Amino acid sequence: MQSAPEFPIYAPDLTDPYNARRLSCAEALYGVLGVERDNKLGRMMQFARNFDFYGAPVGLIVALDRRLERGQWADVGIYLAHLLLLAQERGLATCAQAAWAAMNQTVRAFLDMPEPYLLYCGVPLGYARSRSAHQYVADGAGALDRERRNARVCRS
Repeated sequence: MQSAPEFPIYAPDLTDPYNARRLSCAEALYGVLGVERDNKLGRMMQFARNFDFYGAPVGLIVALDRRLERGQWADVGIYLAHLLLLAQERGLATCAQAAWAAMNQTVRAFLDMPEPYLLYCGVPLGYARSRSAHQYVADGAGALDRERRNARVCRS
């Protein structure tokens, strides 16, 4: 059964600075993991780890009613942020995995998901085996802080 996300994960015409941030984030993550940009097989193998929840003992699937509008999608984002922060506070490693949205039909069939719901993301939950992800988060936050310092503030 072939799957596809029911919504675009990235805007089809994503422009800078958003696309540059997305690419920079991916480069930083794969760099911390030791996967070179030209190592297509290594990148594909790392991407495939999404679908075993990076080896975590718990995998959550977040679904939402497809009739909801953007405001409620923002609510789901806020819920996810709280879930991730609370897990981290308790020493658990986790992240939101948009890659799961591409497995919508497969997961829908496996979980017998009711029709009004669409698969939004996956969330692994467990203890980190290494500090790589934490290093990546810290480096990523530093890059954002640098970008904020360098940004011009426009006032009318």
